[in-house]
Amino acid sequence: MSFPEHGDLIHVDFTPSNDSEPGEFEDPHPAVVVQYTKSDDRAVVVAPVSSRDKQSRSREVRLPGTVDGLDSDSVAILNLITTVSFEGRVRPKGDDSGSWRLGKVPPRKMEEIQEKLELLFRI
Repeated sequence: MSFPEHGDLIHVDFTPSNDSEPGEFEDPHPAVVVQYTKSDDRAVVVAPVSSRDKQSRSREVRLPGTVDGLDSDSVAILNLITTVSFEGRVRPKGDDSGSWRLGKVPPRKMEEIQEKLELLFRI
């Protein structure tokens, strides 16, 4: 099985709703891989994606519903980035073992994500 790459839109099984703290992301959702990965990584840093607009323009990047893997216009929520275990949390969406990879975020949107992360973390 291959490993997610920077810019991949992947299917992640986040913390179940009944086990999550307020403000945490819950249940299966798409997520954008925001780190540059290596083949021996066991975990990956992701930004959860939601179709619900959170109204925090400085901490979100809009993703059009035309991105492979998205059913509608969505946002990558950058102040909720988290590290997830590839084997433990990245899940196939169906029967195909490669179906955890939903699509690829366009390069311009990845640049916007990078710019906003730099502002968020002041780096």
